[in-house]
Parts: sequence; structure tokens; C-alpha cells
Amino acid sequence: MDSIVFNLQFVLSTIAWGLLASWFLVPWVRGMKHEQAILILLIPHLFRDLGMYAMATAAFNPAFSELWAKTTAYTDAATQLTAMLAVISLHFGWKIGLPVAWLCNIIGSVAYVVSTWLTSSTHVPLHELASSWFLPVFFLPVLLWSHIYLYRFLIRGK
Repeated sequence: MDSIVFNLQFVLSTIAWGLLASWFLVPWVRGMKHEQAILILLIPHLFRDLGMYAMATAAFNPAFSELWAKTTAYTDAATQLTAMLAVISLHFGWKIGLPVAWLCNIIGSVAYVVSTWLTSSTHVPLHELASSWFLPVFFLPVLLWSHIYLYRFLIRGK
């Protein structure tokens, strides 16, 4: 039953964030300089340290896969660090800003897919996530839409 509730909440949050992004965020960032729009779309990735919850959870509960925990934590940390470098570079107009934004989005997208696959393949016990439950059902949809719109803006411009 927990997987049904979890998946339903994830789908509903993904739809809600998608609607909000398409109705409010995208029209707003279209009016900005390209680099500024990319910077805004990178903001959710500045908080990928939330993925470290996986390490803490697995450290105290052997039901959680160490592979899932370490992969989630380390790839989210790599995404966060590249997001910080990209945001700083874009803010100051450094030439490496857009290439680092690409790198961040690629690392983050791969991290998202691999962590999601590991959640399923290692049978992460969703009912034991406790208060961490909100991260995948609330924050992952934000990251998903951020990745989608980052690719769109990085490929097409505005």
C-alpha cells in the first residue's frame, strides 16, 4: 500500500509543479537574459545536499541499501557543487558559466535516473523513510521539471 500512496503523491506533485512551472516560471524567465534564466533554473540544484538523508537513513537502518544511499548522496553532492559553480559563474558573467550549467544538468539528470532506478531495484522500504518521505514526493518533481527546462533553455536558448 505504501508504494501506491508514494507513487500517487509523486505523480500528483509532478503534475502540480509542471503546471506551476509552465504557467508562471517559464514565462517569467523568458523575459530575462539567457544566462540569468539558466541561473534561476539551477536554483533547486543548490539544495541537492538533501540527498545526504540517504546516508543517514542507511547508517541506522540495515533495510536500506548502502549502494542506494551512497549513490544518492554522492551524485546529489556532485550536482550541488556543479550547480554552485555554475550559479557563481553565471552571476559574475564568467565564460565557464554555461558549460558548467550543462555539466550540472547532465550529472544531475544521471543522478536522478540512477537513484530512481536504485530505489526500485534495491527495494528501498518506502514505509521506513519516515519524515524523509516528503523529499521524493515533493522535491524530486521540482528537480525533474528543473532538468527538463534547463535542457530546453540550454539547447534552444529562450
